[in-house]
Amino acid sequence: MKMFEQTEKEFLKEIDVLLKEDKTEQAIKQMNQSVFKDNIEVLKVLGNAYIRIDEYALALQTFQFLASFELDEHGKRWISLNLGVILRETGQLDQAKEVLHKLVKDYPEDASYLCELGNCYFDAKENRLAEEYFLKAIKNIETASCDFNKAQIYSYAAWFFKETERIEIAIKLYKKALSYRPTHKDYLLWLGDCYSEKEKNVLAKKFYLKAKEYYPEDYMIQEYVGNKLEWLDGG
Repeated sequence: MKMFEQTEKEFLKEIDVLLKEDKTEQAIKQMNQSVFKDNIEVLKVLGNAYIRIDEYALALQTFQFLASFELDEHGKRWISLNLGVILRETGQLDQAKEVLHKLVKDYPEDASYLCELGNCYFDAKENRLAEEYFLKAIKNIETASCDFNKAQIYSYAAWFFKETERIEIAIKLYKKALSYRPTHKDYLLWLGDCYSEKEKNVLAKKFYLKAKEYYPEDYMIQEYVGNKLEWLDGG
């Protein structure tokens, strides 16, 4: 192999870093231009990346193409999970729940499937069932495939408890999410919001200022934090 040639494993590691840094558009561009663009593992990541930027038609197209390959059980489950996410995000909640219940029936302790079912029931305003599945997901958090997924599960559950006005629980869960992704801008801002709602202004400022410092070129964050700080200071 020539020295400048990159293996698929090395390429996916590079893409993983971009995604962790929230450079999703750049990751998608590199995947689409890569010699590995039609490889199964790259397609799995690409489809999920499209979901992260709300490009559901492109995500569905990618997973449909992926389904034409001879896949192992994990690959089939990956398609089903992401199909559930696409259906939920496009408002097809009954269909999403049907897909996800099939996964949970076969893999009842998988935290990712349980969490996504929680999201479905939360979107459907069935909060009792949503809470049940979020708590099951947290209980089985070690079944999540990576730290990124663990952080996401904690954050989804935290959002549920925040929106149902159980702020102390939400705070604990956002802290858990940040333990895996300590610079994630949304987790920092949402934890700041939680502390603000509890009138713990010093702690709220701490997390708002972290987001402001970590993302100096993000205009939306700078404006959001500026408004929050002004409000906290009585302006």
